[in-house]
Amino acid sequence: MGLVVEIQRFEKIYPQLVNPETLHVFNGQEMMQVVQENNLLSKSLKASFNEAMCTRATSYPIFDEAFQELRAKGHQSTSDQYQEIVIEHLRPLFEKSFATIVLWFGEDVFCQLNLLTLLAFLEQEKLKIPVHVVTFDEPTYEKMTLHSVILDGFQATYCRVLIEKSPANTCHFPILDEAIESYLALQQKDNPFTRFIQVNQALEVEALVSKLMVKFPQYGYGDIQYEELIQEVKNSAKDN
Repeated sequence: MGLVVEIQRFEKIYPQLVNPETLHVFNGQEMMQVVQENNLLSKSLKASFNEAMCTRATSYPIFDEAFQELRAKGHQSTSDQYQEIVIEHLRPLFEKSFATIVLWFGEDVFCQLNLLTLLAFLEQEKLKIPVHVVTFDEPTYEKMTLHSVILDGFQATYCRVLIEKSPANTCHFPILDEAIESYLALQQKDNPFTRFIQVNQALEVEALVSKLMVKFPQYGYGDIQYEELIQEVKNSAKDN
């Protein structure tokens, strides 16, 4: 498996980041499961961020009670369910018992907006430790690259982009900046998704979702996100 091989390579190249004082945070439970099942990064603390910040309303401060309630409502779940699915899997992050943090997030829009949220949170908490980001191409996990990050400007970008749906005033690193630009393009009523859905609306939902995944791999959206978008386009057509 590509992910296993790449993480094993990471362990050999960066042994200084594989220790009990380093926290590794993965984008989603699926990636976390692969790491655990193959006993990867076994000496380090591990956590996963099981969210989809590219959809639904959000707020600031990140992870406070109001944030959790708003995100739970958007996911049509209870606060207790949100705690179980998202907060508990991030527990090591909140306990702050680490000296270095490594964030593992793919290059697509879905992953990068999750990454933006965590970077904004770390800045919000005024963490004064080394922060690294590992980016990679999904689903092959190729082009795995380690970046060192300075926690500056991510809070403002999070608020501008994910709350206000406005362009950021600060450039960060190219992969994140491109993801933000692609995300904001979708906030327009007439966007690549809506146009493609309108042209192909005669298809069954399952077939249309499959086509969207092939057409727009750079977004990294899954079944749930695309099904919601399809429904939004259909509802908008009815209103008109």
